[in-house]
Amino acid sequence: MRVAAKQQTRFYPGQNTYSSIFYTLGLFIVELPYLFVYALLFTIPFYHLVGFVNDGELFMRFTLTLYLIAILYTYLGQLIAAITPSVQVANMLAGFFITLFFIVGHTSNNHAIAR
Repeated sequence: MRVAAKQQTRFYPGQNTYSSIFYTLGLFIVELPYLFVYALLFTIPFYHLVGFVNDGELFMRFTLTLYLIAILYTYLGQLIAAITPSVQVANMLAGFFITLFFIVGHTSNNHAIAR
């Protein structure tokens, strides 16, 4: 949150040298390779230590799922930091959303999930 808030203050120094759409698109694109490397470095030891099936397709599905979750939380944090007035409010709102996602993810019925 703090990094996104500091980047926001650097973006608005009074002179609009960058268009906001290009600045946001740049932040979006820069995070993608980093998050993929993060997901891959986490998945390689975790997948085998937990004892999942040694199958390449399942491994890549698990990596893709972790990658998409990392993208979701990263971009949600950047969005919350951009729309709130201070870092403290952003942290409180992010805590609410993370709790909400945790509760919704664990209270869904197995039969309601599409297969």
